[in-house]
Amino acid sequence: MTKFLVLDSMYYREANIAGLEALRARGFRIALPCFGFEEVWAKSTRESAMGILLKPLLRIAPYLDPHWPVLPAGKHLAEQLKARSRRKRRSLQNRFSARFRFLVEYIARTRTIADEAWTRAGALANADIDEGAKQHLETAARVLATDFPGIGGKTIAELMPETKRLFAGVAGVEDAAERLDAHLAAEALEGLHAAKKTPNRAKPKENDAEDFQMLQHIAFPSFVATKDVRLIGLVDESGTHQAPWVRTMVELIEDELPDGKPWGSTAREQAARFVRPTAKERREREAALLATLRGEAAR
Repeated sequence: MTKFLVLDSMYYREANIAGLEALRARGFRIALPCFGFEEVWAKSTRESAMGILLKPLLRIAPYLDPHWPVLPAGKHLAEQLKARSRRKRRSLQNRFSARFRFLVEYIARTRTIADEAWTRAGALANADIDEGAKQHLETAARVLATDFPGIGGKTIAELMPETKRLFAGVAGVEDAAERLDAHLAAEALEGLHAAKKTPNRAKPKENDAEDFQMLQHIAFPSFVATKDVRLIGLVDESGTHQAPWVRTMVELIEDELPDGKPWGSTAREQAARFVRPTAKERREREAALLATLRGEAAR
């Protein structure tokens, strides 16, 4: 099966060439998450600093998949998953990929963006981000307002299935819930911790939206490369069968990875056997690996 991989905004901004080389050597088709890409673009316009966008993009562009440099999420992915025919799905996919393919190719070739196009696209990205954040908070608020029978006497694990169904219903993706399990599970878990007022747990925030949306890419299907300790912790705590598809760079380069699609009985079997290294182990291993890769590249 083709191995797509999306990089979170931290890996994108770092644009570590040695790491990207190793990921590509392992057979990954590397892409950017659409909302993460929008966030970097929007940030560059908010701070009037085009380099925030261009510097990492120009470094990473040669390693991005030529057909899918950016993967869909949100309404774009939902439309593709809901398509009733393969022909319709292909049409939607080709329209999405062509737009970003042309954009990345153009920037990589010219090494710049016209000011007007940059600011206009930044405004659209900001609006899209605001809409995603609004939807995230509205959905979380609905969970908080839901009168779960016996919520005080039930554990979060017992409440998770019902809460995931609620999130899927609000998003209109009930038929694709199995493919979006990590995304729905992480959002449901955060909402339930807020509803039960779990100590030392932050309430849902606007900037959580991008993190949770990145998990939607697993439905493409794709692996997710992230070093966000909080997000990884939510994924693991949620019990989603898609946890093995959410990894740090060092795990993706060195560790055994799941086979097949990240949904269905095979995914559940692999998730049941999956043991993630601790945050300390991941951090130390990644630092050592990248130092080794940089040393080898310098020879």
